[in-house]
Amino acid sequence: MRNYALVAGLFLGLATAQAEPLDGILGIHVGDKLADVHKRIALLGRHSATKDKEVWTLESGDYSTVVFQLDDDREVEWVTAFVRPGRNVAFSTLGDLKSAKANDNQAIWSFPTKEGGYRLSAKGTQQMANVVTLMKLPASGGCEERLGYRKERDPFKVLLFPGIYPG
Repeated sequence: MRNYALVAGLFLGLATAQAEPLDGILGIHVGDKLADVHKRIALLGRHSATKDKEVWTLESGDYSTVVFQLDDDREVEWVTAFVRPGRNVAFSTLGDLKSAKANDNQAIWSFPTKEGGYRLSAKGTQQMANVVTLMKLPASGGCEERLGYRKERDPFKVLLFPGIYPG
């Protein structure tokens, strides 16, 4: 009887386990050096670049496009992935929704680390993401101040409306 209780306890633990929070997209993590990122994704597609931003169009996989911005040290400041049509990702697979600020269209998690932390954001409909973003949070000072953001600045707006929200 004791063995059955142990097996049942293990089964229930697995059934109720929450997703580990996403901390990278295609192996790209906030804080990664540009050279390391290129080693990981060089064979996945083609890209265009500016001084501090790269846009990758991917050949296959769950994501159609990945965009990331670099800071002055040439480290990833934020990375955004656009999910390929028909492959939307459930918010609950990205992290524990109990620890997120979430509704049907967006979920946001913040994770502190000794370096400052990162924020994970998922946007879509019916708790299914079609856009996923990871953003570095500084160890001290406000994120907006350190990154030169205006309060209304959002990576999605920068990508969609570059003339209105310059990057």
